[in-house]
Amino acid sequence: MKYLLKKSSLIVLTISLVLFGLISCESNDDANSEESKETPVENATKAKLVGEWRLIISKVDGELIAESDFATLKESYANFNEDNTYKVFYKKSSGASTSTSTYSGTYVVNQLNSVTFYGSDSEIALVDNTLQITSKNAANKTQVDLFIRSDNDEFEEEDADETDVVDKEEDSTDTNNSYDGTDVIAKLKGVWTISGVDDDCLKKNTLNFESDDLLVFSQHKKTFNRSDLTRNNINVSYPMPAIFSASVTKGVSTVTFNTQADCQFIKVSKLHYNVLDAQTIAINETSTLIIKLLNDTTINLIYTYKDSDSNEQVIEFDYKKM
Repeated sequence: MKYLLKKSSLIVLTISLVLFGLISCESNDDANSEESKETPVENATKAKLVGEWRLIISKVDGELIAESDFATLKESYANFNEDNTYKVFYKKSSGASTSTSTYSGTYVVNQLNSVTFYGSDSEIALVDNTLQITSKNAANKTQVDLFIRSDNDEFEEEDADETDVVDKEEDSTDTNNSYDGTDVIAKLKGVWTISGVDDDCLKKNTLNFESDDLLVFSQHKKTFNRSDLTRNNINVSYPMPAIFSASVTKGVSTVTFNTQADCQFIKVSKLHYNVLDAQTIAINETSTLIIKLLNDTTINLIYTYKDSDSNEQVIEFDYKKM
């Protein structure tokens, strides 16, 4: 009898443990399911949002900000992550000073293409392929910043070419150079045109040694993209209009954009040169560019730059005396 009672108790205990385990697993599954549950709207919006965004346009009370302000602000960016965290970085200028600000935290999807920052009054919306952040600036005016994804086709970088030269100006003058370059300068003076290229616009590139120290460098490209515009502090509507023209002077260079021209991008740079020896000509405004005098009718332009992996690369172009 005692044996039967013990056996019955054991059976009851076993059944109770099994049932408890099943109920516990079911509760955990329900909790996990509830935590991971996302609506189709949230999924669709989040898929568009996650990634890196670059600022291309900024307006205050509906007006595009000045070129001088955009020159700094264009370095702003936004990152959104799968785990609902975000980081928005702004770089702004005020007179001669520059300031940076970073906003980070978590976000939540409200509805289709609408997102809220926790701990921020900014409004964020996805409009077509753009990210728009609306906020109040220091003067309590409405500022709308428009970003596009960093992998957008409008940012597609072309292979490095001459138009990248002197984008970052510096004083590379060799003040200790005592070489008398009179004979070299006599050979250099005049117009030299690029050779050995097939592109119709590239064929128009020239080097014009106008005086003993002044060189006018003319460069042409068939088309331009958003990177060319932002590099020259131009913020224009997205997507870029079919008909667009603008001209901007940045440092020693004047850049002209014209979608209706055969060569839509023209850059003219006024540079100062310094003869280092019988063959070598340095450019005072940049150390990335060196010119070699090969003979009385041929010069070699050598451009050194670093690629996206920080590896040094060199491209060369030959110019012939006209």
